Amino acid sequence: MLGFGEISKISWGDCVLRAGEQLSIQSLDGKATGFLKDAPLGSPWILACSGGADSVLLLLLALCHYPERRQSFVLVHFNHALREEESEADEDFVRFLGNEFDLEFVVGHGKSVADDESSLRNERLAFLRQVAEERSATVVLQGHQEDDVVETLLWRLARGAGLPGLSAPRPVRLAGEFAFVRPLLTVSRKKVRRILTEVGAFWREDESNSSLQYLRNRLRAQTIPRWIEDLGREVSSSAGRSRRLLEEADEALEQWAQRVFRECLQGEELEIAGLGCIPRAVTRKVLALWMNEIVPGRFPDANSLDHLLANLSASETHKVSLSDCEWLESDGTKMRILRANDYRYIWAKVRLQEGCHMFFPDGGSLLLQNHDSGLDKILGGEIDQNHEAFLSLDDLKSEKLFARKREPGDRFHPLGSPGERKLKDIFIDAKVPLQVRDGLPLVLDSEGEILWVPGFAPSEKAKVKADSARVIRLTYEP
Repeated sequence: MLGFGEISKISWGDCVLRAGEQLSIQSLDGKATGFLKDAPLGSPWILACSGGADSVLLLLLALCHYPERRQSFVLVHFNHALREEESEADEDFVRFLGNEFDLEFVVGHGKSVADDESSLRNERLAFLRQVAEERSATVVLQGHQEDDVVETLLWRLARGAGLPGLSAPRPVRLAGEFAFVRPLLTVSRKKVRRILTEVGAFWREDESNSSLQYLRNRLRAQTIPRWIEDLGREVSSSAGRSRRLLEEADEALEQWAQRVFRECLQGEELEIAGLGCIPRAVTRKVLALWMNEIVPGRFPDANSLDHLLANLSASETHKVSLSDCEWLESDGTKMRILRANDYRYIWAKVRLQEGCHMFFPDGGSLLLQNHDSGLDKILGGEIDQNHEAFLSLDDLKSEKLFARKREPGDRFHPLGSPGERKLKDIFIDAKVPLQVRDGLPLVLDSEGEILWVPGFAPSEKAKVKADSARVIRLTYEP
């Protein structure tokens, strides 16, 4: 690897000119360059630079193709401080580039802890946002290239992402008063390195990129090469085209959803009676627009959202937890946000949906899951009744289960007891504190009969037997 003495001997000005000859503006992503062309003169542009090949080429091209903006460039480096001397050398190299091109240089430092890829990315993006906001920048330039599209596509497919996730990284992503702009999405990783080599430039290689600790690295080193081998051709340009088509489809749905949203918004509530006759993809976006306006930063998990959409026009009330103090409620005509201090929320009966956490106002949550991994543990009594219960649905008239707070007159027949008793007496005998009783969710069947109370055995009616065909697991977290 070159030392800084050798790096300083490079004619970086010539590298800028030669890089521009190799990659004209026309060969970069058209959406990105179109946005940059219309950006107001004089406003700062943040150039994110790790010191790696992609961001170094981006810097050279920005200097070549936008010389009139040069005085407004801010070179920004985020040092995650995970590789000791190597991380410091990365920072020194980017600082050197800032001095070489007479650019303002800003550096941020991480926690020196690698929790996971997402947390590192979020830490880095938070710093870029901070710098952009402090300088009233309109553009944050990033060096994502064509191969990043392939990796992101595979990563997000495995997470069940929709159009917004599968069309990332986008050439332009608006983020309030500024935009993240990625002009290199039409250029492959291989081409980036070939150009830098041919123009005589230098870049830093992050050795952690070859570690198989992170999923993205495993996709890059193992999955994608095998995919290419099986196909017998490169995939980056095709994946890039698919990304663009997905983005076009997402933008079309967004425009449609914006029109529907304006028609359905009633104060803080959303009229949903007419949403059943439009495509579900549009409805999904309408809900996202509404929630972003009413409760920014809150959104149901994927399972909860799917259940909500499936039951959107049902007359039965549906609730979805957003947090332990906020719920999204649908009654077939309107959708509203309920809060713990909202008189309407109370502890009304709410249906439990499979795979969805339901949070309750006094703390605690319930999760309903299908159980198909054997009954030995259940029949052997190896169950923590404070936290879980296994119920057979074979003898129930409906598989719908509900939860609510206790009410006067509630009666319960726990497994193994001689018969049904008042729930109040059962609590007293078990010395359950009053404040705990009022916070426990009761699980009921469609006829209103109590099937489980956390801390006790399930109902005799839902007893699991050796030949039970349909068994579900309830998990309670206090």
